Amino acid sequence: MMEYYNDLREGILEAYSEIVQGFMEDEDTPGQKEALRQYLHQMIQLIASVSADRDKTDDLVKCACGLLGDIVNSYGGAIKDLVFQETLAELLSQGRRSRESETKKVAQWASREMRKINAL
Repeated sequence: MMEYYNDLREGILEAYSEIVQGFMEDEDTPGQKEALRQYLHQMIQLIASVSADRDKTDDLVKCACGLLGDIVNSYGGAIKDLVFQETLAELLSQGRRSRESETKKVAQWASREMRKINAL
């Protein structure tokens, strides 16, 4: 049952990432990015729930860090208050300590994106 639950959350996180990336790249309809903004809180809550889960997989950490990085990259300093949470910092730290190189790479990238908006 836990494997199914983790797989489900992984799929949701990947879908969210693709949506955020798609809206970032679609310059013909800039209003879509702002329309998505109303759902960012729920996306961040999902990422935080992954961080708090003791049974999370490495792939789940990678997907959560990737979505966090995509959100920060897309919205920048406008969402600074939303993303600077201890649970999200802990997730990034877990990702950077991962034994899986791909998870480490994604977590390091997301951490750099967070540092960029912290400097604003």
